[in-house]
Amino acid sequence: MYYSYLTKLIEEYKRARNIEKFNYFDANQNAMFREWLKDLKLSSFRYRSVLENLKIMDNFDDVVEFGKGEEDTVTLQKDNAILVTPYANSFENVGNRILIKNESVDVFDKVEVTLEKNKGKLAIYPPTYFLIQNPTEKGEILTYNLIRHGNPVCFGIYGSHYDHDYNNKLETFQTLVNTSYQPLEIEEYKDLETKGVVAYTKKRR
Repeated sequence: MYYSYLTKLIEEYKRARNIEKFNYFDANQNAMFREWLKDLKLSSFRYRSVLENLKIMDNFDDVVEFGKGEEDTVTLQKDNAILVTPYANSFENVGNRILIKNESVDVFDKVEVTLEKNKGKLAIYPPTYFLIQNPTEKGEILTYNLIRHGNPVCFGIYGSHYDHDYNNKLETFQTLVNTSYQPLEIEEYKDLETKGVVAYTKKRR
């Protein structure tokens, strides 16, 4: 697994399970981390199911997902999706998806991706939806700017019932909803293992 992506996942794991120190080479701790990765995959799968039921995405829609790697993406190999992420090297199976390895994203009158290693900038035409899940601080700013400039956006949070950081994610989500420049539809869900909430702008057809 690509090192920077593994580091990101470990930090998310520590927050989710309220762990201060983690040794990847400790067999017991590593086993618990791997179990959490399975939970993450399950949560992502359930979240995607919600998006499909809401007609937000399927393998025919064009979507752009930001900042995810192979373990936490909600896209599938069959999807007509663009993944804008610094963790492009974490993907072993790309399928129909297009990977754009980036350093940053700017949003003004257009969405512009700064490519790594001074390879220039790339403008992205608005898709059916821009997708941001469990946004970090950078993701929160990106979501805010996408909505502010009238882009079609779907953002949400999800996780296991055992995640200690879910309420913090929920606060971030609510802040984005409260400051939205566009009307949003909101859908909350919960099952025996996972929970989440998603907000999205009206679909353009």
